[in-house]
Amino acid sequence: MILLIIFINYKYLDIYNLLQFILGMSLILSNLLWIGFVLAMLCTRYRDMNQLITSGLQIIFFVTPIVWVQGLLNGPKIFLNVNIFYHLINVVREPLMGNEFPKFSFIYLLCSSIIGLFICFIIFASSRKKISYWI
Repeated sequence: MILLIIFINYKYLDIYNLLQFILGMSLILSNLLWIGFVLAMLCTRYRDMNQLITSGLQIIFFVTPIVWVQGLLNGPKIFLNVNIFYHLINVVREPLMGNEFPKFSFIYLLCSSIIGLFICFIIFASSRKKISYWI
């Protein structure tokens, strides 16, 4: 929040980019909602999933361009196009840096949000009576 105030104060971020940032954050929240629900149900059912998720997040951190620049990749960038975490970061990072809004990331996250919420609803509807026994 403080960074947004500083960006707007020093004319680094205009209102158009701020609206794109808010749109990107809403996409992130909608995707993290269904991811959190699905992982919570899996972790409730299978107790060992916590360790698997922790190890998986460490691997995803190094594969997703968070601490390295995507321009350093030589060859096909097919893995970036299917990596949801790349799109989650890209949809917020690009408007904050003053670049063009990533349309492919927006469409990818919108589709994954709709499909993910639908899958989350199906999983929850089929297992809601069993959750009390899993706890």
